[in-house]
Amino acid sequence: MQLCMNPPTTPCDEPLFILASAQRCGSTLLQRLLNSRADTLIWGEHQGVLNGFASLHKDLMAWESRFAGNRKEFLMTGCDLFLPNMVPEDHELRSAAIAYVLNLFGVPAARLGKSRWGFKEVRYGADVLVFLKGLFPKARFIHLTRDPAACFRSMKHWELGEDDWDRAQTERSMWDWQRINCGLLEMREYIPRMMFVRFEDMVGDPAAFIERLAGFLGASPEEFDAGVFERRLDGNFGKPVADGRLDLTADEAAFLADPAIAGVAEQLGYPPGAAGRA
Repeated sequence: MQLCMNPPTTPCDEPLFILASAQRCGSTLLQRLLNSRADTLIWGEHQGVLNGFASLHKDLMAWESRFAGNRKEFLMTGCDLFLPNMVPEDHELRSAAIAYVLNLFGVPAARLGKSRWGFKEVRYGADVLVFLKGLFPKARFIHLTRDPAACFRSMKHWELGEDDWDRAQTERSMWDWQRINCGLLEMREYIPRMMFVRFEDMVGDPAAFIERLAGFLGASPEEFDAGVFERRLDGNFGKPVADGRLDLTADEAAFLADPAIAGVAEQLGYPPGAAGRA
């Protein structure tokens, strides 16, 4: 599909954020499906930069609350005071954070004629979810996950395929899988505009998934290009790896059977033992 350079528009106030539970969950497939809509641009991963920004913003808001009296005294009395910790009001700090995210993702999309904007990331959990919800109350979120064993095997393919990936990164990503899923599961009841998606359900019945996705976004199923499911782009680079080499070893199965990982997997609908199967 050729990218249409539509006339510039205005970014909408209902961005869409895909919060995927670590690498190899299918977030790029979902991104491609969403970007097949004429008015949508979902940006890709960006090294999780909002983790740090959201944390700093939270600290700054706490600082403002603690030292709000400095600013009030200045406005009432003048400059002849000890005011080392005076910062702008909380709503101004929030406006600055909105401007940062909007100018980073929303405005560039609008310049390309895409009013619906957002991004997909594999490094954001509940903290960034709360941060984004506070900035954009009408935002929609998609919590995307996948069987942890399948994620592990796919990253093992990266390890064996001479990609720039090693076992330490695989294990770190799997702990991200546990952390992200655990936090987002806890937030489900508080975020009504969050859709839970399992990769297996998405690819198992694409038509049904598109129908569900369209309903979530208030769109028509015909606006999406179902052909993205047929045009496979798996992101596995380097030399081919035989399937047998991707079977989980006893040590790898034991790693995935850790109660912290296996417990979350079961909450997500993966049966007991799924995380450790080969």
